[in-house]
Amino acid sequence: MGVLWTRYNTDQQTLFSVASTSKHFTTIALGCLIEDGQTLPNGQKLKWSTRVKDVFPNWAPPDETIREQCMLIDLGSESRLEKHELADGRHAEWDAGT
Repeated sequence: MGVLWTRYNTDQQTLFSVASTSKHFTTIALGCLIEDGQTLPNGQKLKWSTRVKDVFPNWAPPDETIREQCMLIDLGSESRLEKHELADGRHAEWDAGT
């Protein structure tokens, strides 16, 4: 393996802080799905203006306004979510909707 694996003790549970670079991956993946004409189970065509809650019904951000208004295009930007909220280990509570 590469230098990373010999220089640091890592395993399958290691979390890497990718910070804002994850927005690029998310945007590219969504763009590919939209360009390919991906549809939701209800037949709705995926668009940049599709609400995140329509793609992920169990998505439970800490603010109901965010849940109602956040669109896929927002996931590639600041998206009105607290910065680094998921990078500091609070993601388990956030994912559970608590």
